[in-house]
Amino acid sequence: IVSSRFSFAMHCFYDFIREQPRGEYRDTFQEFGINRVIDSVVSRSGRLGLLVVQKSQLAKFQDLAEKQDLDLVVTGKDMSISILMAPSHPLAQSESIDFDVLKQYRFLTDVDVDDSDILLEDVSSVLRVSDRASTYDAVKLEGYISTMLTKDAPDAQRHGCLCIPLEGHENKFVIIYIKRKSTVLNSREKQFLE
Repeated sequence: IVSSRFSFAMHCFYDFIREQPRGEYRDTFQEFGINRVIDSVVSRSGRLGLLVVQKSQLAKFQDLAEKQDLDLVVTGKDMSISILMAPSHPLAQSESIDFDVLKQYRFLTDVDVDDSDILLEDVSSVLRVSDRASTYDAVKLEGYISTMLTKDAPDAQRHGCLCIPLEGHENKFVIIYIKRKSTVLNSREKQFLE
């Protein structure tokens, strides 16, 4: 499995390997940026790709999947968005954060996210990073904020950060999986997706 960087996927994978005997399979879980996940599936170095994308960008990924001869499946329901920040951030005491307030703060995103994908189009400053460790460092040490799945709040807390619900914005995240149309999922991959 190749996955974009979100801890919910990793925790689901850990739960799966704890609950399901491995049998004849050798499990692999790799985290990359969105583009590398897609490239891994297209090049067949990864059989199954997991991505978190903004619901408003879903059509773009569906078009890309069609052009690349990939199956794309939306898994589950819409996932709410929270804002990742340091406990020392000026917004840290908020119960929820209004979308319009965010534009004045420095924003952090993944290197693979296109400008059109960034939730905040008019932010004052954008930093792009390539891994979760850099994300947490930029948030804790430099005061950046970023979006994340609300389900990833426990991971943020383990790293000394806060995750506060976003209000005033209708967009949600969705989790999708991709595979080559010619790839037949094995029984273990099917079990994981259930």
